[in-house]
Amino acid sequence: MRGSDRVRKTTRSLWSRFKPGAAILMYHRVTTLEADPYRLTVSPAHFAQQMRILAETCVPMHLEDLIDAMLANALPRRAVAVTFDDGYLDNLTEAYPILERTGVPATVFVVSGRMGSPLEFWWDDLERMLMGEERTPEDLQLTIGGEEYCWPTRTAEQRTAARTALHGMLSRQTAKHRQAALDALLAWSGKGAEGRPTHRAMSVGELLRLAESGLVRIGGHTVTHAVLSTLSAEDQRYEIETGCRELEDVLGKPVRTFAYPYGRAIDWTSDTARLAREAGLRGAVSTVPGSVEAGCDPYRLPRWAAPDCDGASFARALESFFVL
Repeated sequence: MRGSDRVRKTTRSLWSRFKPGAAILMYHRVTTLEADPYRLTVSPAHFAQQMRILAETCVPMHLEDLIDAMLANALPRRAVAVTFDDGYLDNLTEAYPILERTGVPATVFVVSGRMGSPLEFWWDDLERMLMGEERTPEDLQLTIGGEEYCWPTRTAEQRTAARTALHGMLSRQTAKHRQAALDALLAWSGKGAEGRPTHRAMSVGELLRLAESGLVRIGGHTVTHAVLSTLSAEDQRYEIETGCRELEDVLGKPVRTFAYPYGRAIDWTSDTARLAREAGLRGAVSTVPGSVEAGCDPYRLPRWAAPDCDGASFARALESFFVL
């Protein structure tokens, strides 16, 4: 084989392994917190740098437009969709002004049952009750799903271990069992039930302000942020369809996209994807990392978790996000 032929063959082989793809980026919060045990935050300064890079070097698109282009085999080179999970207030107060300034569109996936609530999301409440500086009892005893558990909580390290264990356990409980455990934890902690203003979800009015901008579209994220794979098909359908319908009643427009809560491969199933399709949604995203290309299943879309880093580090990471 001549040298030029070998080069062409090698190039084709490499291209088949490293094809350019589109990227869907996942954010949760744009803010600065004293504690961020779940690594959900990106600082406003870093987010501003990242959005500027997207605006200057990529083709930012609304998620549903990216899905339409994917299905039509017409994805622009370096297409990217910015998404947020849960519907925290700082999506409006911190992220939106930066999106507006840079012209980058986004989709915010909202847990409908948290709209307007002064309470925190359950995982934040878990951190609030276990990780403060206030003195707590030396151990924590809880009944979860009919089973008794006990953790030592004398030191900060012990409370961190208890929080980590509880987060994994409670995420897979029914909403009823999880709330019962949180109520017991609240009594144990001696803290008030009302959450921190810095950790609340958007109110209905705030959500409307965000959606009316046109730059941000709203997607579904269930009613209770349930692990869908743990539910019956009927309960999954309720979480998906009712969550979207409650958002549509507020917005006065259809909700066309959806994010599976937690989003790992173990957190949703083929039946979940089918139910999302049957609900009339245009597509659904996971938290499984990966790039998007023509031919991807629109109800199994991967996403890259955006890191909390400066623009230079983000630009380097971004290049790997576009390679399949």
